[in-house]
Amino acid sequence: MTEPKADKKAESIAAMKNANAHLSILFADMTKKDLTLKTCSADLVTVSRQCGELQVKVWVGNEHKTLTLASYLNIIATNLESARS
Repeated sequence: MTEPKADKKAESIAAMKNANAHLSILFADMTKKDLTLKTCSADLVTVSRQCGELQVKVWVGNEHKTLTLASYLNIIATNLESARS
């Protein structure tokens, strides 16, 4: 009777190790994604400071609007930041 318990315990431990390995990969991928989003967002803000008053027509919400490129880049940067985990 002790062998089935030992087998189940070994199976449980193996399943937990497998789940832990998959979660470690998932969290590493999420960290990479967050770092990429943060870097892109920061770079867009940096570029937006150098754009001057260049006007662009963009789709915002449900309509086209004319914004400065700097404003639009800041909107994109904010959206990227909000997409982080």
